[in-house]
Amino acid sequence: MTAAAAAVAASVARARREIATALRDAGAVSEAGATRYQPASRLGARVLPRMIRAGIVHETASGDLWLDEAAFAARQAAARKGALLAITIVFVVAAICVGLGLALGWSR
Repeated sequence: MTAAAAAVAASVARARREIATALRDAGAVSEAGATRYQPASRLGARVLPRMIRAGIVHETASGDLWLDEAAFAARQAAARKGALLAITIVFVVAAICVGLGLALGWSR
């Protein structure tokens, strides 16, 4: 992943957290507590429809929004698991490269 791609991924994750926090702070964590919400940023405006499609944010018939805390927590857990897997793969590949280098006598 390039530095630019990592920066975009971090920005999207931040926008997701900001949307979740705003809905949570407004008490919109059930259909009964649903509220009007407009993201503060352009990125948030692009991320919100994705969260709705993913079932993390729900829209009522009147257009109000509410956060499904369980779905948001599951999404966050999946993201952490993916990041941990990626880091593990990097370390395993690095260890293999070091091992091969030592076995083949590539030391200084």
